[in-house]
Amino acid sequence: MVLLLARHKVADAETFIAGYTGPDAAAVRAKFGVTEESVWATVQDNNDVLVMHHFDTEDQANAFLAAEELKSAMAALGVTEAPKLQVFNRL
Repeated sequence: MVLLLARHKVADAETFIAGYTGPDAAAVRAKFGVTEESVWATVQDNNDVLVMHHFDTEDQANAFLAAEELKSAMAALGVTEAPKLQVFNRL
């Protein structure tokens, strides 16, 4: 199992979560093998979000990160700066 952590600054957390939970974003996650996901916001700043995605393989996570659909979705959801990304393997 692989875990992708993506920390984003967004223009508006409500807009971000509305788009993230919508059917188009869900279809992209399914297409690239996301098996579980969650979204968190820091206590200090609701527009500082952490997205957690689980994949079966590292190849799936890397394909997701390289996907044009992901870049388009981040722009549409109001991501305002490059995300901080980390990929972890389960021990």
